[in-house]
Amino acid sequence: MLFPEAMEKVELVVPGDELSDLIDDLAQRGLVHFSISRSSQSHFDELRRKAQEIVQMASELGIGHSEIKELVEVSSWDALLDGYAQRLSSYLSKKKKIEDEIGKVTAQRQKLEQALYYLEAFPPEYDNSAFSSMRSYQHLIFLSQVNLNLSYDSIVAESSKGKIYVVLSKPDLVEKVREDLRKMGAIELPYPDWLDPLAEKAKKKAEEGILELSKLQKQLTELLNSLMQEALPVASQADELSRMLLRSLEVKSGEEFTAKTRLVTGFVRESQIGELLDAAKGFPGVLVYHRKALPSDDPPTLQNLPGIASHFRVVVGSLGLPSYGEVDPTVIAAITFPVLFALMFPDAGQALLLLVLGLFMAKKLKGSLSDLGYVMTLSGAAAFVSGLAFGEFFGLEIHPLAFRIFSWQGTFSLPGTPFSVWSPSASVSLMTQKRIVTLMFLSIGVGIAQMSLGFLLSIVNHVKKGLILRAIGRELPKLILLPSAFGLLVERVSLSGLGLALWAALVIAPFILLYAFPIIDWAFGSGGHLAEEVMDAVESTISFISNSFSYLRLLAMAVAHLALMLVVFVVAWLAYGCFATSPLGWVIFWLVVALGNIAVTAFEALLVFIQGMRLHLYEWMMKFFSGSGHIFSPLSYEGRSVRVVRRLSRGSRLFGE
Repeated sequence: MLFPEAMEKVELVVPGDELSDLIDDLAQRGLVHFSISRSSQSHFDELRRKAQEIVQMASELGIGHSEIKELVEVSSWDALLDGYAQRLSSYLSKKKKIEDEIGKVTAQRQKLEQALYYLEAFPPEYDNSAFSSMRSYQHLIFLSQVNLNLSYDSIVAESSKGKIYVVLSKPDLVEKVREDLRKMGAIELPYPDWLDPLAEKAKKKAEEGILELSKLQKQLTELLNSLMQEALPVASQADELSRMLLRSLEVKSGEEFTAKTRLVTGFVRESQIGELLDAAKGFPGVLVYHRKALPSDDPPTLQNLPGIASHFRVVVGSLGLPSYGEVDPTVIAAITFPVLFALMFPDAGQALLLLVLGLFMAKKLKGSLSDLGYVMTLSGAAAFVSGLAFGEFFGLEIHPLAFRIFSWQGTFSLPGTPFSVWSPSASVSLMTQKRIVTLMFLSIGVGIAQMSLGFLLSIVNHVKKGLILRAIGRELPKLILLPSAFGLLVERVSLSGLGLALWAALVIAPFILLYAFPIIDWAFGSGGHLAEEVMDAVESTISFISNSFSYLRLLAMAVAHLALMLVVFVVAWLAYGCFATSPLGWVIFWLVVALGNIAVTAFEALLVFIQGMRLHLYEWMMKFFSGSGHIFSPLSYEGRSVRVVRRLSRGSRLFGE
């Protein structure tokens, strides 16, 4: 009741050939308040970049173009893309790590296989350490299929692949020896000394190493396949969603879309989002994005008002519609407006006239005039109670339930009735002055109570927006300062002892915070312009006084009512005096009183209504209400003459009214 109804922001990515049917279905249901997307181009660019990255990552995972057949519900584009990007990035990281390990294992295996290939040419008894110990010579190993006539020191050994020549050479002749043997057709054999100097052992180690690396390579390959199987459904869905989004984001200024895909944006009541999803399930290829609407989305406002309180929109609506997420004061105004009206219109008889007129307007008229009738009815009912409390009925005195504002001495009672009539000989009682002072404090007290309620609602608005420090630094001091200062002044609390402590805690400290906070806020870089913030504090201080005294109009209107009725009776007595000797005297008297009551009722009801509006709109609602909302208006066929188009098949249509 105190806040507009919660909304969900929705975006529907729709294939172009299904758009008209989807809009038609939604319009029949009356669900969606359609709007032009307010997302900035930079936001679309960021979404496009994220989607392109996801498509690239899916491609790196080996995912081809896939297609999603069923409805996909997305809670947040940004969260969705970020989530997919994080998961795909994790898969790619694991994939690269496994592939790097496979690459290392493959390289090691190839090295061992190459070593084993060379070792096959060596006889098992070959010991490379016998030559490595000859420091003055280097030894070169060659394989030849024919006998070589060498002029160099060498050792010849038979092997399964030919003859092995181990040639001893001084270091400075190594290149010459290598060139000479190559010319003879010999092949140089590098010996894998890093395995083992003895050829038989080296060969065995190579075979064992190849076997172990083959097993490890198989395990890593299975692990990679398992990872890819796990990544496949995620990457496929991420790829398709991203491609669908990229198609929908082929826009200019976030509004013009491609011929194949459309992006439909709007708002749906939170309680009806399930119905929207059910409707979208009937359209293959539709991508539904929805999330809780934020004030920054500029959602429409749907007021959630109970019963008769809804008619007080005619009062609150004069300042605008509450923005989304802002406190809606309509329900509170349905209580406070009649109360303030009653305090300014303390006549039970005239209140009955307003009540009857209000009921007639409420039942017979439509629209705003009907709402105004309900407001008049409640205000008249409240004024009837205040009239009984202050003891007045069509200007005649009756026994008050509380006390009379003006106590007259010298009035005369009408025989057989509870009414007393003012007479020219009547005089004001001495108690009247004291009651006027009491009513002055009461009027200001009522005003301070209502303004304090405004400060409290402002704190609520700030908290809902996440502006906690601003609520504490700017609005809370006002809430404490104003009623505390009034209470301490009324009770005449002294500036000594406990009284001084109360003044310091409840008045001085909030006053200092009110002016210190803008400086602190500005110093930490979170506030606006310092001069504007300080001037706002100064304006608040001035408004404390001006707005408080503005509520004296409650007493002023009540006194004005009594003064007007006094004029009516003065005129009535003058008219009576003109016909005092005639039987028409009293007829003329009561006729003037009746006409005077009608005139006073009409004039004063209008005046009091205007003053009540001012107190609510300016003194109260300006403390917390922006009135910048726009009404929730879903596209609907209800109540409209609509030409319905039904698609029978592609290329044929059925038209009907």
